[in-house]
Amino acid sequence: MQNKIPPPLVLLFCIAMTWLASLIGEDVEIHSAIKKWALAYFILGGSIMCMALMKFSRAQTTVNPLQPEKASSLVQDGIFAYTRNPMYLGMALILFSFILLRGDTAGLLWLGFFVIYIQLFQVIPEERAISEKFGDVFEDYRSRVRAWL
Repeated sequence: MQNKIPPPLVLLFCIAMTWLASLIGEDVEIHSAIKKWALAYFILGGSIMCMALMKFSRAQTTVNPLQPEKASSLVQDGIFAYTRNPMYLGMALILFSFILLRGDTAGLLWLGFFVIYIQLFQVIPEERAISEKFGDVFEDYRSRVRAWL
């Protein structure tokens, strides 16, 4: 695969940029209900990622997104029955929770950047490699399950 930036580093970069953007803007009072929603999205994102990791572990296949060709099996059940990319979805929800917590709508631009970057430089190359490896089985899975939601 051409991309060599691990997705968690892309997430951390976007969180840092969201934080920096919020420092430049005006101070915003965050309502306690918004803080609760931010916590809920953080927990949801982390839970989705944990479910995906457990499925990868049980299938004894790689979790390394930079080497999809090393996948030993195509996981299609559990959280993978609802999204082909639960790790990236979980990361996006964690980033969204941080944006809510900072209270700066400019952070939504970084969420958009994250989703577009991951789609172009992770999802598309990964799915190309997985399609080469698993052929029609993956194509059937791709036709049944959405990439993100």
